[in-house]
Amino acid sequence: KLGWEVVQQVADSQCSAFVFHGFSNGGGFLWEQIRGILLSSTAMSTDNEMAELARKARLVRSKLAGVVFDSCPAWYRPGSPNFYEAVKFCSWQERMQIRFHDLLHAHEKPSMERQFERADQYWSSMVQDPLDVRQLFLYSLDDQLTPSGPLQDLIERRQRLFGADRVWKRQWTSSPHCCHLLTHPKEYEEAVSSFLEACLYGNDVGEPRPKL
Repeated sequence: KLGWEVVQQVADSQCSAFVFHGFSNGGGFLWEQIRGILLSSTAMSTDNEMAELARKARLVRSKLAGVVFDSCPAWYRPGSPNFYEAVKFCSWQERMQIRFHDLLHAHEKPSMERQFERADQYWSSMVQDPLDVRQLFLYSLDDQLTPSGPLQDLIERRQRLFGADRVWKRQWTSSPHCCHLLTHPKEYEEAVSSFLEACLYGNDVGEPRPKL
């Protein structure tokens, strides 16, 4: 899995701190994998290979200083408007595969139930993420793929759990999906720079601040 590849690369690197920066639900799914690995790294194993992987996961957990979510996580449901809006960015072949799958399994209740269960599992795991690590959410109110309402609810819940000094946000009124850096380069740089400063030097501000 890609999650294990990332964990091993970070563990084998000489970096003293690691900040994960993910974009859209692709980045969200990858963080979900990595988080699962880090949370299970405390399990003991007598198998030499598994013990070495667990050691690397613990090392990465000790290096993890923060997580940046750009345009994610995105609440979605199979068949929801933002789900099909996202499909527009897939290749023609991928769109045909999705369409063929929908037609083939349209009347299969277990298949649809699994899709809804997976969507709920993903969202719940993001809301209830138990890792106490700084997080920065970058999003806009008019993002067509990442509904801002559910995301703001998620952020507020996590702020209640861990505090606003641990869970940061930078919101824009208007900015396309995953294009915040292109649309608001100065503000984006200031937000990420302030967050990295807090991650590396313990500057708990809670909100990105402009450079002086």
